Parts: sequence; structure tokens; C-alpha cells
Amino acid sequence: EAFRRAVGAPRRGIGDTTVEFLAVRARQEGLCLFDAARRPAILGDLRAAARTALTGFVALIEKFRARVNEMAVDELLRELVIDIRYDEHLKSEGEEMAIERLENVRELISGGAEVVVEEGGEVGGSPLDVFLQRAALVADVDSIAGTDGDALTLMTMHNAKGLEFPMVFVTGLEDGLFPLARSYEDPALLEEERRLFYVAVTRAMQVLTLTYAEERRRNGEYMRAGPSSFLTAIPKGMLDE
Repeated sequence: EAFRRAVGAPRRGIGDTTVEFLAVRARQEGLCLFDAARRPAILGDLRAAARTALTGFVALIEKFRARVNEMAVDELLRELVIDIRYDEHLKSEGEEMAIERLENVRELISGGAEVVVEEGGEVGGSPLDVFLQRAALVADVDSIAGTDGDALTLMTMHNAKGLEFPMVFVTGLEDGLFPLARSYEDPALLEEERRLFYVAVTRAMQVLTLTYAEERRRNGEYMRAGPSSFLTAIPKGMLDE
């Protein structure tokens, strides 16, 4: 589905018939659409114009894939938008609609600028991985907001930045877990974790619940646990225990 959407925005002379042909061959070969588009034997059965367009699309994706780890997310997005002439694509669909959508693109790029390298470890990948995970999460939250059903959103504190919820539960507030034991030996790391804790508690609009376990299984063993120093630092009058 991602391939189908990307290959058609902007239009590059690859129609539905070409994509469906590619899909049939991909199923036959046990490949995803992108890998099928890289196979000369498959492309050889297409008309020259479609073959050239698909080859160019594959080259575009591979060029940006190779640069993911060496470019900041906002730079990557900005260069991609320019490379595919996305503004021209939007304007071709109507000048009035294009203004709003171009503003959305600018906001997307600005959001990419907020992703810092050290957050990459959270999902074990590049800053782009973090950005895409966060963007998907925000999209999921937006879709939940439009439904009548009750829903629970589970996320890390990093991904909670910029979001608010009527009720928030912050779990795992145990000494040695949050903050991590090694943070006490590194004042800068301790303050970073304290800042994250502040981010978490300020996501709550109405009700905030802070929890810790008295016993937790860690590294295959049950271990006794005590409340986080972040918890004990909160004045008693501000908490209902």
C-alpha cells in the first residue's frame, strides 16, 4: 500500500495498469512491489515509458534510503519535497487547496527538525524511524478522537511530547528503573530523565495517575522495588495516595 501511494504522488507516468501488472508478477515471484520494480526481468515486459518511470522511482527511493543516517530528518524531508517537485504536484490539484496542503508540508518538515539524534535509540533505528513512529502515533490519536468508542493509547514519554489526554497513567515509577540507577552517577542524564518525567505528567488534562510496583520481574528474577525519587520529591499535599 505504501508503494502504491508513493509511486502515484506525484504522478510519474506509472498508471494503475502498470502497478497491477507489477503486483501480479510480485505475487508470482514472492516479492514486495518495490523489489519487483528492481527486477530487470520483470521490467522488461513493460512498455519503455513505464519501465523508465519505475527505474527512476526505484533510484529515488534508494538514494534517500542511503542518506537516512547521514542527514537530519528535516533536511531529508526538505530535499525530498524539492526533488519530486511536490509543490507543483499539489498546485496542479487546485491553487486554493494547495495553499493549505503546502502549509501542512512545511509543518511536517518543522516537526522533523524537532527530532534529535539521541532519541534514535528509542526504537533502535535512525532519527527518521523515531519521526515516523511519532507521526504514525499522532495520526492514530487523531483517528481515535473522531470515534465514539473508548480507547487506550500506549506510548513512551518521548512520543507523548506535544500531546494531551483527559487521563494519563504513568507507570514503572520505581527507583533504579525511572530514573535509571546509572543516572545518579551522571547529573546531566538525571536531569534529562527529570525533564521527561515533567513531560509525562503535564500531558494530563484532568486526571493523572502515577504508579509503581512493589515487586517487578527484571532479568528473569522478581525483585523488590521502591518508589522513584521523582515520586518522593512531589510534596505530599499534591497527591492522593
